[in-house]
Amino acid sequence: MVRLTSKWKLKNGLTPEVLHNLAEAAELIQSKELGTLIYLIHLEAPFPLNASGNVIVPSPSSIPNHQQTHVTFIEAYQDADAFSAHLNGSIFMNFLHENLQYFEEDPEKPGWPITDTHVLELDAGFIRPE
Repeated sequence: MVRLTSKWKLKNGLTPEVLHNLAEAAELIQSKELGTLIYLIHLEAPFPLNASGNVIVPSPSSIPNHQQTHVTFIEAYQDADAFSAHLNGSIFMNFLHENLQYFEEDPEKPGWPITDTHVLELDAGFIRPE
């Protein structure tokens, strides 16, 4: 299994168009890329605790879309072939082509956003149903 996080740097906040396109891409990936096991898109959120580790009351407001600086993807693939199929597939490539203008472009890899990507190896832990 291939697990990773990938943080993409936005140019000027999160536009309604990008937000819609992210959700649409996730739906397409879920229905068409069966080797993609987890595909979660996260936005930045305020830290819910104060400096003493206590809950902030009332809870901090969400960070407005125009102040978002990154989009973080949490992903898991059945294997390296499934990961490769995702990166080289039409859903990802179309999303990249249609939305690159909203992300900082990597000067060392034209046509790709600046990303901070980490492949992970599971050591221990659990996921509790909500």
